[in-house]
Amino acid sequence: MRKLFADLPPEAIANPRAADPALFAPYLAYIESSPALRWKILQRAFGVHGIHSLALFGDRA
Repeated sequence: MRKLFADLPPEAIANPRAADPALFAPYLAYIESSPALRWKILQRAFGVHGIHSLALFGDRA
């Protein structure tokens, strides 16, 4: 996930929960455009970690 979020501002990477959710929109669109990523991240990883947003997943990256 660090690779995926590499273009985010350093402060968003350091504290994704405090970052503007709009920063994650392009990443979410990219993930949703790929059936494999959608399954791996949005369906599988979110469920395993009990989260509902990329910012929360960023905490675990």
